[in-house]
Amino acid sequence: MANNLIFVGGASSSGKSTFVKELKKKYNCDTYRRLDAFKDCAVQKGYDEANMFSYVSSEEADNQFISFCTQHNCVVSDVHYALQRNKDFVSIDGDLSYVATLSNNLINTLLNLNTNISAVLINCSPEVIYSRMLDRFNRGERSMRSTNVEEVKIQSIWERKMWEQLIQKFDILPIELDSELFTPNELVDQFLNFNQSTKSKKKVLVINNGKNNTRNNK
Repeated sequence: MANNLIFVGGASSSGKSTFVKELKKKYNCDTYRRLDAFKDCAVQKGYDEANMFSYVSSEEADNQFISFCTQHNCVVSDVHYALQRNKDFVSIDGDLSYVATLSNNLINTLLNLNTNISAVLINCSPEVIYSRMLDRFNRGERSMRSTNVEEVKIQSIWERKMWEQLIQKFDILPIELDSELFTPNELVDQFLNFNQSTKSKKKVLVINNGKNNTRNNK
């Protein structure tokens, strides 16, 4: 059974993947995403990964994800806490429609298995995120996930909203890090120091402006 599960979320190009890579270097952990669970389920069913969302349900992917976690001592999962349902759909209040990606059943099942869950939110300004997107696109590494800074801003807002809902609803450890102010190596050290020193899961570590601040999560 997994002793620890660490979700690492944030807007695209906020620094999630880089943080996960650095964390894996310093911490004895395995990496696994829900996307990997969809892929594994598709392969098990004999389908191509290209069509996995047509043949694999979210429930099946969640069960595969839980199965992986129960077989590893520590798992780090790169996630988006919010997923844009339809880019052409705009809600009543003018925001693009986003939904939570982590189901209540997934989190409840993991907690019932006595898994210690941490939820990391990687922060970065929309301007810097968009600049990173452009750099990666120009290097041919990734496609553009957003067409302008405003779209990045909306995505960042929804990532925070869904992260806050998650940490308010469940007994998990919330940690907020800033990839604009600190190097990936520094962020990993901050995470590990806080994760090892606190026993209160109703505290949120907020690291910004060169200072570590702990606030209550009500």
